[in-house]
Amino acid sequence: MQLYASYEALEKGIKSLPIINKISKVSVAKIKAKNNYILQINMGQKSTGGYALKLGSETMILTDGHADIQVVWRVPAANAFITQALTSPCVLLGIPAVDYKRISIIDQHKREKLQLRL
Repeated sequence: MQLYASYEALEKGIKSLPIINKISKVSVAKIKAKNNYILQINMGQKSTGGYALKLGSETMILTDGHADIQVVWRVPAANAFITQALTSPCVLLGIPAVDYKRISIIDQHKREKLQLRL
């Protein structure tokens, strides 16, 4: 998980990643247009298909500088037929530019998957 303070920092961060899926310039432009930080949430590089990551709620819970963001974190079933291909599921979010102490990513089962302490 990475927090970017500007669109320029996001561009530098994206260029440094080894494998990049196409990111919609329209969605990044919408994030850039607002006074937000850009938060990149990723599952890391996976060696097969079947992994997915999407926003679980459009509402972020913010309490005393601690932000909880809900996502749907999908992994393939043990007996699933899956493709063999390198994937890097990720989501880019625009979040309000405030002083955060911690940002937690919570999955659909209410488990903390990632945490960023600031």
